[in-house]
Formats: sequence, structure tokens, C-alpha cells
Amino acid sequence: MGKLWLDTDAEMRLTDTAGEDWFVTKSTSTGGAHNYSVNVFSTAAFSPSVTGAFQPHPYGGERWDIGGLHDPVTNNGRLTVPAGGAGVWGIWYNVSEFRRINVADRIIFRVLVNGASARGTEIGVGSTLAEPAHSYYSEYDLSSGDYVEVGMYVVDSTSDRTVADSVTSGFGMDWLRSTP
Repeated sequence: MGKLWLDTDAEMRLTDTAGEDWFVTKSTSTGGAHNYSVNVFSTAAFSPSVTGAFQPHPYGGERWDIGGLHDPVTNNGRLTVPAGGAGVWGIWYNVSEFRRINVADRIIFRVLVNGASARGTEIGVGSTLAEPAHSYYSEYDLSSGDYVEVGMYVVDSTSDRTVADSVTSGFGMDWLRSTP
């Protein structure tokens, strides 16, 4: 059985069963894999202020942010692909409604790529149950500098702020691989 350790001079050394040492140095890496990952959550209730348009959902809290993908203060609803991070990303969100006031309204949640609607879920008529939950996951081919948001679109409401008392949710993305 071999041993693997990180030397203080930034080399990884593997000793095989014959006692021979093999080295992988940081300088010989070609980049290939990244360790980009972010998981954010809402820190306050979110109620839509208009109907008929996507509104980015704000996310003020972070569970983790490896790679600086999220700014919790400026544009805190955005997750941005860093320089060198182009490739296929797994993007997800979980939304928990806090009981709609008008249960006949429909809501659409979508992942917005660079502000434009991409893919997501449409939620039909509401529930009077406390906190019905909705989940979504898909993979997106993104370029460095692209940003994604979760957009909420209120379809049928006739007056603003009548769809939900609040919405809480989580949102994240993980770098999966380079574009083929």
C-alpha cells in the first residue's frame, strides 16, 4: 500500500509498494479540474413586487463559496463563473413558499443566465399548506463571466405582493467539467 502526502514545497509524493517515490508537482498541472462550488441561502423573506416579469431572488447568506462565485452584498442574487471557470456547471435551487395569499395564482421559478430566462419549473395553483417546497437541478454550459440567478415570475396575480407572504430558499452551483 502506498502513501500520499503533501510536502511543504508544494509537491505531492506517492510511495508505491516497492518503496519508490513518485512526485506530482503543482507546476506540472494543466488545470483541468477546478474546485468551484457555492451554496447560498436567503436571509430574509422575499415577496414579489410586480407581476409579469422575472425578479431575481436575493440570497444574503453563504454556506460556502469556494472560488468567490457569490457577493453577499452587491447583486447577492447572482452566482458568477470566475475567470478560467468555463465549462459545465450543475445548478440547483430549492424553494419553500410560505403560504400564498391568493392560492389561484401561478408562479414560475427559472434559472436566469445573464439575465435571460433559461430553464426552470412552473408551480401551479398555490397551497394553503405551510411551506410547500419545490426543487430543481440541471446542467448548463457556461463561459467565464456568465452569471446565473433564480428568477421568480408571478403569472396571474392582479395586485402586487399578494402571491406569497414570504419565500425562503437555497441556491447553488458546482463546476463539473470542461466543455467537450
